[in-house]
Amino acid sequence: MKNQPGFTRLSSLLKTTLALFTAFAFNANAAPFVDTFDQFNSSIWSCEYSCPTVSGGTAKFHVKKGIAPDNMGSWSKIRYKPKRFTSGTFKVRFNLSHRPEGAVWWGIALWDNGPTSDKKSFHEINFGYTTNQSLSNTQLLFESAKLGKALSLKIDTGVDLYDGQYHEASLEYDADHVSLFFDGRLLRTITDKTFIPTDPMDFIIGPRLVTGSAPLVKDFTETVDWTEISDVVMTPSLPDTDYSLITPVEKGSYTLNQGVPIRFSASPAVARIVLYFSDSYVDFATLSPPFTHTWYPPTVGNHVLKYETYDSARNFIGRGTRNITVTSSSQVYFTSPSLYHDIVRGTLHSAVVASDPSRGTQDGDGIQNVLFELIKDNTVVSSRLEGLAPYDWYLDTAAIPNGVYTLRATATSTAAAGGDVNTVSLPVTIQN
Repeated sequence: MKNQPGFTRLSSLLKTTLALFTAFAFNANAAPFVDTFDQFNSSIWSCEYSCPTVSGGTAKFHVKKGIAPDNMGSWSKIRYKPKRFTSGTFKVRFNLSHRPEGAVWWGIALWDNGPTSDKKSFHEINFGYTTNQSLSNTQLLFESAKLGKALSLKIDTGVDLYDGQYHEASLEYDADHVSLFFDGRLLRTITDKTFIPTDPMDFIIGPRLVTGSAPLVKDFTETVDWTEISDVVMTPSLPDTDYSLITPVEKGSYTLNQGVPIRFSASPAVARIVLYFSDSYVDFATLSPPFTHTWYPPTVGNHVLKYETYDSARNFIGRGTRNITVTSSSQVYFTSPSLYHDIVRGTLHSAVVASDPSRGTQDGDGIQNVLFELIKDNTVVSSRLEGLAPYDWYLDTAAIPNGVYTLRATATSTAAAGGDVNTVSLPVTIQN
């Protein structure tokens, strides 16, 4: 079955009904529009030059070899027709073929020509890349522009973007912020309003051969599995309307190794809760009340938890906020990986700081050893025992199957310090 954004595949009839309804009644409380590309719906999408090839539940956007720019075959994009946007969340699940040597731009974007005919005062938000430039295969650009004044940020995704593997990415924006999420992680947020467009823009998917460049010598394809479009965003300026979060408490203090317990007293009407942290993004698709979870922050300091509740039809119900503080008073905590649920390719670098408060606060004080373990389904896949600080482990994951693992570090105090044992763990995803 095709990988869907959090719910089972809609039937063709239901999808058609939803698409037509969306075209006439898209509002902030409506369910997101989802296209799983079982067929091309010309009432929803218009094509720029070549339409994608839609079959088998995917839309394939081709840039053909031997064709000059600005022609059928060298430019393949679709534009969402029912409405334009001044805010929203725009998700895609996509993959890319080999990286062309030529100048192909790929990605998703929101675009408006601006108030002048020369388009120099354009508005735009996008992620993607022009393939003949100097960034590596793991990097892309995240850009936002208002009236032609643009901010372009280099982003390292940590994965090879051109190996044919699927990835989920989303753009989220309103008048106060623009955020890029990739494979469940918040990678960057822009808050400088100089660069955040507020005029209505079109949502566009697909690649093109850059004007003025040479034709390709080999075909390139951007494949989209599904896209989801929603007016709902995590808007910081909107007031809280939901108070069902029991823990964490407002201005509560937690430690890195214990994690932050999350528990709701959500009503039976709530079928889905989206959590947005200042460091990571977690999407709870269909958990039952009381919606429990433990979040392991990647760093000490102040963190913000925002949440939104939805019913079974993905209608928005309410939102809430918690401000918490994370301390390092625990005896052991991770300094690498630096992101909760990090994606690892090649070498996994694990590092912890460990100390026994009865013997000191410096790394290694009162510690006999630290045991690192990589665990899958309650089975230790690999491990290493470190006896001296700094406590590091470099693990080559080339022979380890892809998947989600638990990385665990156990610090044992010296006999003189009481022989206490403290453990910290977090999830990592191996994706070679």
